[in-house]
Amino acid sequence: MKKFLIFLPVLSLFFLVLNSQRSVIGSTGYAGPEICKGCHEDRYESYIKTSHGIKADPRTPAAKQGCESCHGPGAAHVNAGGGKGVGGIIPLSPKSPTKTEKKNATCLECHSKGKVSMWDGGKHESKGLSCTNCH
Repeated sequence: MKKFLIFLPVLSLFFLVLNSQRSVIGSTGYAGPEICKGCHEDRYESYIKTSHGIKADPRTPAAKQGCESCHGPGAAHVNAGGGKGVGGIIPLSPKSPTKTEKKNATCLECHSKGKVSMWDGGKHESKGLSCTNCH
């Protein structure tokens, strides 16, 4: 009985910490790029070497929500344990099953204005390609 009385508070503390971490991740819907990197290090390292991964440029995804700027909030994906098709992450690779229109809409959230707005009337649109065919 004495061991149980010592063990119970330790167990309670463990679950309290676990739930507080989950609620922090889930409270905004975003997990953050460091969480993404934990499971997708190769993709993360590749991403930060691109123009999209420059944190110092306020126009980039890296300066906003990182990976989740394009792939969508990842908290549900993380809380569900990850995996393909889990938690609402938008797969954007050229081979992903995501429809071309959805991929293009994701890219066009940023690439439809200013110096990066070369989509409308361009060769990609006329050929029905996805933005991700090039990236």
